[in-house]
This record gives sequence, structure tokens and C-alpha cells, in this order.
Amino acid sequence: MTAFLEADAPRVTCPVHGVVVTHVPWARHDAGHTRDFDATVAWLATQTSKSAATALMRIAWRTVGSIITRVWAETGERVKNSV
Repeated sequence: MTAFLEADAPRVTCPVHGVVVTHVPWARHDAGHTRDFDATVAWLATQTSKSAATALMRIAWRTVGSIITRVWAETGERVKNSV
């Protein structure tokens, strides 16, 4: 089964960064996937080999690394802010 998430992500003009895509609640900054997809990949990376995660999610091994980096950074921020 294939599911596609389609929604408008309007471009806005930032005085510092120029034209950028606005923040959307279902994705992290610089992510090409939803937060749920990222969370699934990060969980798989802790439970299986990287090659198994890439095969199951049909993504490149570099993508797994990028997702882990984003999820870890966000998790670290939450832990730091809760202390």
C-alpha cells in the first residue's frame, strides 16, 4: 500500500534567509519526510541493522543517518529543556 501526504507548504520571504518554505507541523527543519516517518526510521535504527532499516523503509543509508541526526538533536533539546 502506498500513501501520499499532500499539503500546501507556502513559500515566504524572510529578511535574513530570503525565500524559504514556511514551517509545517508534520516535518522537521530540512526534512523531506514526516515526523512519524522519521520516528519510525529512528526506532528501526535502534532495533535492526542499518541495512534492514533501509530495505524496510526504502530509503538510502545516508538518509537513515540524516534522520537519526535530526531526531537525536530534537530529543536532546527536549531533555535539556526539561531539566
